[in-house]
Amino acid sequence: MSELTWEQISLLDLDAIDDAASKWATYNGQMGDVAEAIESDVSSTIDEDSFGDQLGEDSRAQLRNISNELQDHIDEAAKKIKVILEDAHEEFETCKNDMQDLIDEVLEAKLRIEEDGTVKISDARIEEIQTWAQQKAEDEGGHALGHAMEKKEQIEQDECQPLTERIQQVIESARGHDDDFTQRLNSIRDAHVEGPPPLGSDWHEDVAQYYADRAVDLLNGGADGEMSPEELDEFNELVSERSDNPVFATTLMNELGPDGYTEALADVALDVYGHGGNESDFTPEQVDAFYEAMGVSLATATDTDNPQHVDEEWVTGLMNFGDENIATVDGNAYGYQLLGPALEHGEYHSDFIVPVTDHILAMDNGDVPYFDSSTTGLERGLGSPFSHSPVNSALTALDNSPEAALDFFTESGTRLDHMDGVGLEHANPVDDPMDYLMDAADDAGRYMDYIDPNLVGNALEAGATGISTSDEFDPDNPPHQTPQMSMLADRVIETVTDDPDRFTTGGLNEMTDNFGGITASYIDDFQRSMASDPDSDMWIDSGGDLSSIAGDQELAGEWLKVVGHDEGGMSQVWGASEALMYDQMTNAADNHDGQSSNAYNESFELHGRLTGALTVGALEGIADGVYQEQSDQNGAVDRFAEGAKYGASVAGGAATGNPFSGAAIGQGAGYGIDFVADYFRMSDEEAQQQISDLANDQTSANEDRMRDATTLNHIEGILDEDSNLTAEDKSVLMDNYYERYWDNVSWVANGYGA
Repeated sequence: MSELTWEQISLLDLDAIDDAASKWATYNGQMGDVAEAIESDVSSTIDEDSFGDQLGEDSRAQLRNISNELQDHIDEAAKKIKVILEDAHEEFETCKNDMQDLIDEVLEAKLRIEEDGTVKISDARIEEIQTWAQQKAEDEGGHALGHAMEKKEQIEQDECQPLTERIQQVIESARGHDDDFTQRLNSIRDAHVEGPPPLGSDWHEDVAQYYADRAVDLLNGGADGEMSPEELDEFNELVSERSDNPVFATTLMNELGPDGYTEALADVALDVYGHGGNESDFTPEQVDAFYEAMGVSLATATDTDNPQHVDEEWVTGLMNFGDENIATVDGNAYGYQLLGPALEHGEYHSDFIVPVTDHILAMDNGDVPYFDSSTTGLERGLGSPFSHSPVNSALTALDNSPEAALDFFTESGTRLDHMDGVGLEHANPVDDPMDYLMDAADDAGRYMDYIDPNLVGNALEAGATGISTSDEFDPDNPPHQTPQMSMLADRVIETVTDDPDRFTTGGLNEMTDNFGGITASYIDDFQRSMASDPDSDMWIDSGGDLSSIAGDQELAGEWLKVVGHDEGGMSQVWGASEALMYDQMTNAADNHDGQSSNAYNESFELHGRLTGALTVGALEGIADGVYQEQSDQNGAVDRFAEGAKYGASVAGGAATGNPFSGAAIGQGAGYGIDFVADYFRMSDEEAQQQISDLANDQTSANEDRMRDATTLNHIEGILDEDSNLTAEDKSVLMDNYYERYWDNVSWVANGYGA
């Protein structure tokens, strides 16, 4: 049965179907010409005058037979395929156009379509309902919530339900056509004893089964039982082309079973990275391609949101192979060591990767050194995909799947203790994953089972922000911050500020850049924490209120000082704060007629306090020797520039909901780049003296240096557009901008008391 979705229907490649039909039409004509030439032209050369005996007659008859066979092939297969493809193009074009019309209707009504085709009310429409309900309550009385719920139910009944029914009709029509055309194509194949692979979509079970069987046959080595390099290449290509197809991936996983999947990893990986002493048949590049294909397929097949996926028993079986020592003639390794590189590919569902990561941590915390290379026969040297603990691979998987990372660090979703039948004989489940990982990453005694603090930070950032560190931030489609995400961000902030040295000069300093990403995503909360009036109508709420820093300027400042120790983290926050300041200034100009100067000064004050804390943190980092070499300090300049623009983009999309243009983002962050970059070129002694000067309020020289280094065209441009300001007002405001920044650097340096 076809499982086409509404989204697939809307993206159908009709040109490919039309092109295929045209090629079959060309093929029919060419083969018809060949058949006619064989029967007439070639046969006529064997004339009765020259070949009048029985041999001549037999030859002419055989040529006629060949011509008839070709014509039968055209009539029974080629012409029918052409007609089927033409019919398919016509029917699917209708379905695609109908679906696109429905999508346009949905978007115009500010609704949205779920994965299963159900139409729901969008966040934007909800906001309109809330505004309408509030106004109705003010005008007519009653409760706004009651009005909103009544309106919501009316929209669901009058708009969502009819659109859902119409979308389902198009889906059922397309699926019916898909089944019909697939059956018609395969009936042509089935009429021949030795036909080609099944014709039709890979989403059909019989097509998926054919290719899954072929993949398993390649893994088993074909006829001779020994997989060759050529067969591995064919396997990698076949599987990678279909690895994101749930029907194929699930069929392949069920054909292999968890035991066959693990054994396949062992056979290929240990051939190259085992200690068996045998000459390798495969190359490291082939192993990398193999792991990518197997990893994406596993992610697809274990995604419980897909209609087709492996069952819990399959997942439990794979987890139980995690603590088994798998041996081949080339070496041995524990199951999770073999699985690790596969986890680094694809986007895993929380229902799979969270309990698997729980189990890997329990083994890491157990009484058997599972992940120490001395216990296995794996090559763990530089360049090997097994050069690190599988804990690191699981952390990479969490980073690639932010929703799963959030569940993992907040004790949510499917956990290890929900999986019946998983063995824990030598494993010790971890009570608090975040604390455990930070302690393990800070353990200098670990070597071959080393846990990378950078990967711990990446996973935490992904969970707290909803953005994978491997993805480009899309300001047009930012993640919506939830209370669960804010709860995780709060916990990270509280943990870090409780022992900041651990994250600045200690073993976890590689996580500091991730703290910048978290701060940039919650930049409005951090600025609000510095505000004299947290309830000001200047604020544009991202929806993720941080309780840890609410009303606590000192805690927020201590966190920002930690972030300032890393030029990447500092730059992201600086750019985000700058972008938010511009948004607040624009808001002030639009909504504070005649009193915008006060609002401008407030936005300067907040940005100054925030960036002041970052500046002190950077100076402390330089004084502490974080930037040891001149080349490190020069490289920090470029990283600051890049990070500041990224932070501005995050603030423009995630925090303010009002993305800036690319030019505005670049210009907005640009003024601070050259100025702050000079800090990274200081010596340790100069930085220490700078801190001392700031604490003693000796900032006039710094103000002059800042003025000389900057051209704040973007700020001046906003002020120029405010008709309520005189030239003198603008001059005073620009002076206030410089002064408030340095006043607040001193404020932080003095312990938030100056």
